[in-house]
Amino acid sequence: MRRTPRSLKVSLVALAAAATTVLAGCGGPSDADVKWVDGLCGSISTFTEAVQTQPNFDASNPDAAIQGLEGYLGTASTAVQGSIESMDKLGPSPIDGGDAVVTQLKTTLTSVKSSFDQARQKLDGVDTSDPTAITGALTEALSPLQELSKLDTSGLNGNADINAAASKAANCQKLQRQNG
Repeated sequence: MRRTPRSLKVSLVALAAAATTVLAGCGGPSDADVKWVDGLCGSISTFTEAVQTQPNFDASNPDAAIQGLEGYLGTASTAVQGSIESMDKLGPSPIDGGDAVVTQLKTTLTSVKSSFDQARQKLDGVDTSDPTAITGALTEALSPLQELSKLDTSGLNGNADINAAASKAANCQKLQRQNG
């Protein structure tokens, strides 16, 4: 099944939602815990905000469609890199297991970025006057993006202390509202 830009957005938002499943807890975290988790959620929001923006995709204009999709992929890739770099600045987690969550998130986001970059490369230089070339390029470009739904995010929601801190962190609450 070939993904459209809309279904791609849905997959990316689902990935972002999985990354923010740390939002479901309750309890009494320390201020340091809440601050650190708030920074983590702030890091993730760079990515989620970018992928929630629909790509400029005009199917009636092949040049514009390819350019719109390339622009979207470039913006998303840059946002993912920004999220990773922001996580690098968090410092050590005051929560047991927090560093492992960050490591897994960064690994997942690195895979996402690679998929965006691969997809963008497939579109680069496609002959937009040739419908067969466009179809082939889109099929090749969307293939790595379809793999995003297979990313393992199972380890992102198992830390009760992170969940508790996330329930009190403003950036995490914002993410939860964004990803509903």
